[in-house]
Amino acid sequence: DAYVFQVAVQPGTYVVRALVGDLLYPSWQSLDINGVEAGTYELPANRFAWTPTVRLTVGEEKQLRVRIAVRADNTPAGISELVYVKVD
Repeated sequence: DAYVFQVAVQPGTYVVRALVGDLLYPSWQSLDINGVEAGTYELPANRFAWTPTVRLTVGEEKQLRVRIAVRADNTPAGISELVYVKVD
């Protein structure tokens, strides 16, 4: 299973990273941003990790799409922050 979040942006080149984890519970999450793999993270409670910065191009769809895959056993997953900057 997965959750997908979309952010409306202008077409162009972006650098993007996310902060993942959960304050109260151990977490597991696997992220991709517009189809670019951003990593899989298994973290204890109150631990957070930044994904690597990914560089991607947004076209006429004008969307940054963040997909968070979760485990079937309902292990919590979390994303606390999404940072994106248009560079071109």
